[in-house]
Amino acid sequence: MKKPDLWMPLYIADFICDTVHLNDAETGAYLLLICHAWRNGGAIPDDEAQLKRICRSSSESWSAIKATVLAFFFKVDGGYRHKRVDSELEIAKRNTAARSSSGKIGAAKRWQTHSKRIANRCQNDRPSPTPIEDSASDSVEASTQPTALLRVLPPQQNLQVVEPSDSAAKAAPKRGGRLPVDWQPSLEDERFAVTRGLNPVEVAASFRDFWHAKAGKDATKMDWSATWRNWCRREAERRCAPKHRDDLRAAERDNNIRRINELLRGDAPDFFNGTTIEGTKH
Repeated sequence: MKKPDLWMPLYIADFICDTVHLNDAETGAYLLLICHAWRNGGAIPDDEAQLKRICRSSSESWSAIKATVLAFFFKVDGGYRHKRVDSELEIAKRNTAARSSSGKIGAAKRWQTHSKRIANRCQNDRPSPTPIEDSASDSVEASTQPTALLRVLPPQQNLQVVEPSDSAAKAAPKRGGRLPVDWQPSLEDERFAVTRGLNPVEVAASFRDFWHAKAGKDATKMDWSATWRNWCRREAERRCAPKHRDDLRAAERDNNIRRINELLRGDAPDFFNGTTIEGTKH
């Protein structure tokens, strides 16, 4: 168990309030004395020489501050004690004991669970090799051979063998990575770009610059060839989109012109009653 006096709680507000009437020498001496008490079970010695050394004071200085500083302590057999230090030490001891008890209980539960898992994976009908000495006829020869070459007994019963866990047998999951600095599209990657009407060299330059400049987890990919294909698809769609919009606009413009010409000629149909503007039935 760790010692409860390894660290001392210091409540700043309480300390300042209690020592507001002390000068610098008295404040330093008082702090050193309560630190010494904390490290020594709450007690300081009843010895002038030792108290001066603890407070790092000269005889003259100690004589001036002694009465004021020791007023914070109460006298006991063999020394002085501090009420607040005793209280905090008792709290620290209880907390340390409680943490130790909780740790032991938790460790016992974890070990019990682990033991059950091992027992479930064990099989009692598996052999366990046990080295034995060779026969007397081979004793001379066996004495010159390494012990690892000794024969083993036949399979024995009631011996537990721990099987490797399923998690250990599984391969580690594949991790993504950043685009290599010297990355170049493969021949298949270039063919895929060409089938989308793209220039592989031009697309590869923008692809490489984009992913080398990108930071964070989004800059890592599992399959850069798949990322390249998606990039080519989006690039092809982006380049075709303006032309498609222009074609739609041109068709809409031509249709509007045609309808205006029909209206001007007077032969535009009335879609509500099936007659032309002049009233002629179709």
